[in-house]
This record gives sequence, structure tokens and C-alpha cells, in this order.
Amino acid sequence: MKKREQEEYVLKLAEPLFEKLYGKFSVDPAQTDRPDAAITVNKPHKRFGRNAGSFRVGIEITTVDKGQDLAYLKDEKYGRDKVIAQMMDALENGIDSGKPIKKAAIEITDSYIYDGAIRKKDKYQGYFESGTYREIILLCFSEMVATETTFFETQLQGWTNHLLSKAKFPFDMVVFASLRGGKPVRVYRKCDPLFAPPASSHYAGLTETVVQGPTMRFGQTYNWIDIASNAPLIAPRQPKPAP
Repeated sequence: MKKREQEEYVLKLAEPLFEKLYGKFSVDPAQTDRPDAAITVNKPHKRFGRNAGSFRVGIEITTVDKGQDLAYLKDEKYGRDKVIAQMMDALENGIDSGKPIKKAAIEITDSYIYDGAIRKKDKYQGYFESGTYREIILLCFSEMVATETTFFETQLQGWTNHLLSKAKFPFDMVVFASLRGGKPVRVYRKCDPLFAPPASSHYAGLTETVVQGPTMRFGQTYNWIDIASNAPLIAPRQPKPAP
């Protein structure tokens, strides 16, 4: 999926939440950069006042996933010969592989969403000074983190709010959408900061294991747990030694 296609997909995921937060709105198809999207709120929610007129909201869209993880999982050139050989073995010779194509253990820390969001901090002022928008929000997303999990609900959501509040993050709101599962969630609101650290929990963090492949033939039965436990066909690239 290309970058713009992914941004539009994430925006579509978040639209039901935006309607709850703002009221009836329409997406401006002409707004695609600086910021990445915009909506016009035609029938504002009552929290904006009984006589509130229509207004625009600018939306910056970004992933919070680490670049090195995405580079490994999305690189279709590195190891392509191995993928083709595995696929041909399965489709032409009926030989199934017990190895996944790729596998990555992603450490999800308390600052995982914050670390991705804070990179956009300096974008806010320029967008706001354009005078076009009543609010500027950040819509961030992840392919690794699901929202409807105990870890997200009891730890990651609160710590994201606290860390962004502590940093005085300038965007009016931060919405987090997951491409892994669960509904989009508002994780920060500038006018309602959370300066006190969240209550401690038994979670020290979380490791999400992302597994891709292998080729599976139609009508065959596979033990996915066994396959996912094996080393991948394509391991991450090793960093080049320092000169």
C-alpha cells in the first residue's frame, strides 16, 4: 500500500470517532499535504456551543512504528529469491515450508505511541498560523499495536496521555488507530491534560510478534502455532560493521 493510500485508509478508520467528537462533517479531498488531511465540521457537536457555525479541522497523519521494523517487514526485494523458491515448492511440488517468511519481535514500551507522535511536535505552529483551521489534530497509527487489549487499555493509553501532557504537546488532540485490530481511540486532549502518572500496573511492557507467510496451499491444514515458532526464512539485515 502506497503512503497516500495508507493515509486515506487510516482516515477512513477514524471517521466514526471524528463524528462522535466533532459532529457531522465532510472530508476535504483537496487537502493532502501540510497537513495530510482536513475535515469541515458542518453540524458541530453541542460542546462547541448551541450556535456554533461550521469550521475546519486539520489532520496530520503519521505512523508510530519504528522505521527499522517497517523497513524489514515491508522490504519486498531483500530475500525475494527465497520467497519465490518457497512459493514454487508449495505450488508446483506440493512441498510446504515450516518457516514463516519473516518474523519480528516488536517491543512495545510505555512511550511507544508517544515516541512516534512527538516527532510531529514542530508541525503544529505552521499549520495553525495558516488561519484555516479551528483545531489541528494528530492521527497516528500502528501495524503492531491493537487497541482492544488489556495492555493498551490499562497501561499504554494512559502513559501516552501522560507523556504527551508532560511534553505540552501542542496538537489539540491525538487519535490513535490500529491496523492490527480494535477501534480508534482518542489518547490525548490538550485542554484536558493528564500530568499525574497513571497508576502502576503489573505490565513492564509488551512484545508483539509479527509473522508473515509462508505460502499455504488451498485445502490443506496447517499448524500456524508451530510455523510461527520457527526461525524465519528471511532474517533481518545485519548492520554493517563500522569502518
